[in-house]
Amino acid sequence: MEYQQLLQYTDSTANLKTMVFIDYESLYWGLFNRFGELPHLPSLLAHIKQRATLCDRIKIFGDFSDPDMKREMAEIRTISSDIVNCEAPFQDRKKDFTDIIMLDHLYQTALRKLEIEQYILVTGDGHFQSAAAFLRNYQDKVVGIYCVKGTLSPQLAGTASWVVQMYSACCADSHSEYAKDILRTLRYASQNNKKALFKKTVQITLNNCNGGNLRYCAKYNYALNCLIHDGFIVQESETSLKGNDITTLKVNWDRVLEEKLI
Repeated sequence: MEYQQLLQYTDSTANLKTMVFIDYESLYWGLFNRFGELPHLPSLLAHIKQRATLCDRIKIFGDFSDPDMKREMAEIRTISSDIVNCEAPFQDRKKDFTDIIMLDHLYQTALRKLEIEQYILVTGDGHFQSAAAFLRNYQDKVVGIYCVKGTLSPQLAGTASWVVQMYSACCADSHSEYAKDILRTLRYASQNNKKALFKKTVQITLNNCNGGNLRYCAKYNYALNCLIHDGFIVQESETSLKGNDITTLKVNWDRVLEEKLI
């Protein structure tokens, strides 16, 4: 993971007593959807420690009833055991519910722990703009933001003391090795008259090329989406032998060979 300073605070923050709040849903889905990456929290923590003196456990928020998020628990516990499960009682309010709970913890901490000098929020969500403004303008705190590149709200950026964006320098695309692995799986399916489905294609490729290591799943998902977006693969709806509606993958092999993807 690469880090880019977007807004820089003029005074040194390394010695400031700091608390860190991570919106894990924002971090996870931002990296997954934009770069085909998953969070690597130890490297993020190491980067944060260059800008802060941590005085309490890092607080991590998210709906961990979601299967994708639940698989991240082992990674999360490498840096903190202070995990707040924000499972929503209403399905249509899932993301906002995480934000509400994190904001509640943030305000409570600000009012109870007056000795904290700096707050680091790992999110790009504009819902945190008011909290950042409160901390800076009424409590004279430094507010730092870590966010995935391309997800930062202008309102949040306008209230932060400093901002660091995270991005991948080697994200998957239609010409990456991940895309080529996907195409090899699809070629095998075509040669053996097998229907190719999105999730099954990713899972088979993951098992064959990376021993089923789920940390690579995001890369293959992203690469397959890129192949679809770039027109190398078309999704078609059809009815299975069991009578179910399914979406299959059809490869434009002439274009794949023309572009020398495999």
